[in-house]
Amino acid sequence: MSIEVKELLEGRSVSFANGAYRSAVREFLVYETTTANIDVQEILPLAGIPNVGYMLVQGEAHPTLPDLSAQEAAIAPITDRKNAFRVSITYKRIVTYGPDADRPGYMEFSSSITAEFREVWRTDPEDLPMTSMPGNNDIGGTAVDVKGEPVSVPFTTASIQIQHVIEGNFPFSFIQSLAGRRNESAWGIYPAGTILFEGADCSSIGVGRRRLTYTFHHDPNGHLRQVSVPDFASGAAINTGTAAEYALNAYPVIHRQPFPGLADFSELGVDEILVVE
Repeated sequence: MSIEVKELLEGRSVSFANGAYRSAVREFLVYETTTANIDVQEILPLAGIPNVGYMLVQGEAHPTLPDLSAQEAAIAPITDRKNAFRVSITYKRIVTYGPDADRPGYMEFSSSITAEFREVWRTDPEDLPMTSMPGNNDIGGTAVDVKGEPVSVPFTTASIQIQHVIEGNFPFSFIQSLAGRRNESAWGIYPAGTILFEGADCSSIGVGRRRLTYTFHHDPNGHLRQVSVPDFASGAAINTGTAAEYALNAYPVIHRQPFPGLADFSELGVDEILVVE
């Protein structure tokens, strides 16, 4: 048995649209020089026939158009010649295969960074308790209020979502136990107390498969809120002289923590997807 493979140059064609090559075709003549029969299953593995790939294995690149790869093959007998076949190889844009988004263990990280405006009395406060409960001491910093009235100041915050595909039942009680809590220790690149777990969206994507989409809120100031303590006798929140540096400003100003609960977020099982750069 002696099988020959020759490319038919007149069989080459290319499709070009929207500024890019979209597809191409090359044709090959495969024939037996002896009287032996050719088994069609022997044709595609022959040397000289471009490899079209298999499953997630990328096909062979086009010899002159590197953005295209061999992805389809068609074999047809030549009727006027015995033991001869025409092989058409179709090239298409190279396919980049990604992970299966419905496979258990799949995780995806996304984030949206925004400026959030809050009313404050001080900037650059000296007292920022991240994980302990704030006391009633004045927080220090630079006064920016106008005779006790706060001003709006932008804070850079981030909304974070992590998708996680699991097998089994929805962990409702576990998620409910963490919702509204902050990270008790450093979590990825995020310092302790700066990440608030807001909750999760849950959906079924197949028999025994669930997609959990966790939502978090990052605040570098530990989600603390400033509160001005008024003089209950006069009803005003203006310093009367007990702290000279805050004359005609609110004093004292303290922190309050609306999310005092802490939790170990590593129990969610998604640490490996956290941004580390």
